[in-house]
Amino acid sequence: MDSKLFNIQKTLWDLNIPPNYLGAHYLAYAELLVLEDQNRLTMVTKWLYPEVAARYHTSWQAVERDIRTVISICWAQDSGARLNQITGCHVTEKPSPTRLIQLLARYLLAMPEEFWLDPYASPPE
Repeated sequence: MDSKLFNIQKTLWDLNIPPNYLGAHYLAYAELLVLEDQNRLTMVTKWLYPEVAARYHTSWQAVERDIRTVISICWAQDSGARLNQITGCHVTEKPSPTRLIQLLARYLLAMPEEFWLDPYASPPE
């Protein structure tokens, strides 16, 4: 497995997004694509979701729905407290899939190079 994808998945686990949901895998891959090209955030339903859907042989609507599901799971556990702690943002309402992808991309883009080189590195506090 790509170490970048592994570190993205670890970040999702830190948000209490369990890996046994398809939406967790879709979200991790979407983050990887956004890290490669941030312009994908400008056309999420027309560009990003279809790319994720093609990889997993599903529809872009299923990608969006399953990401919404894992957001609901994450939000139900602590109303976004962990998301606020990790991203440094003050989110008061359950984020949309696009908003969560944006928040996590901003957080992941700020990670030092060592975080991406070592798949077992912990993010800085």
